[in-house]
Amino acid sequence: MKIPQLIYAVIDKVSPMPPADKAQLEKDSDVWFNEQRKLIEDKKAQQLELNLMQKAIDYSEAWWFRTLVALAYIPLIVWIQNIMNPVPYDEQIDLPDNDRR
Repeated sequence: MKIPQLIYAVIDKVSPMPPADKAQLEKDSDVWFNEQRKLIEDKKAQQLELNLMQKAIDYSEAWWFRTLVALAYIPLIVWIQNIMNPVPYDEQIDLPDNDRR
């Protein structure tokens, strides 16, 4: 999973955005992301320094980075759902203690 895919998977899960709007945004982000990757390749060929965002985009092609992005989906969804539907403290699940003897 790449960064834009994570963003739009989260948007698809939590946002009431119309499918046509989501598809257009996803297309625009893919165009931008591919343009950035081309600029990064040009800079690397010229041995120029990459800025922080360009380094992140460059690392985003590595298998370990894509794995981390895919795994980030789970806590991101849980975190966003907790923000959208907060549970008062007194209604949270009370787990039993393991002090049995």
